[in-house]
Amino acid sequence: MELDLDTIDETRTRWLDCGGVRFLIKHAAPKESEKFRRGLISRGIARMEKGQVEINLGREMDWLRALSEAYIIDWAGEIRSADPEKAKYSPERMALVLANRGDLLRLITEAISETEAFFTGNGGPATTS
Repeated sequence: MELDLDTIDETRTRWLDCGGVRFLIKHAAPKESEKFRRGLISRGIARMEKGQVEINLGREMDWLRALSEAYIIDWAGEIRSADPEKAKYSPERMALVLANRGDLLRLITEAISETEAFFTGNGGPATTS
């Protein structure tokens, strides 16, 4: 293991390959995860219950949208729609995908926490475009 203190605080991103579709995701560093949890609670989307964050009933889509805004930056690959505008990434469309594809929700939520993948391989500091 190596620690590069000059880049340790930089936002890390990587492409998560899910077959024909890829998602550009952001690392959920501990400080970012805590900020995300506090934001969910302050907005009434979630609450603390027995030391765990619980999504409030009826706020599931708000949670998925918040997750998409915070940790999913883009998508690429085989994304189809009769309306080309709908094939473009947006947090709202990503939330709809996650609400209907539990497999992708699980893969993405696990992947954003995999620290090693963001510091090796195709992960690295976020690039500006």
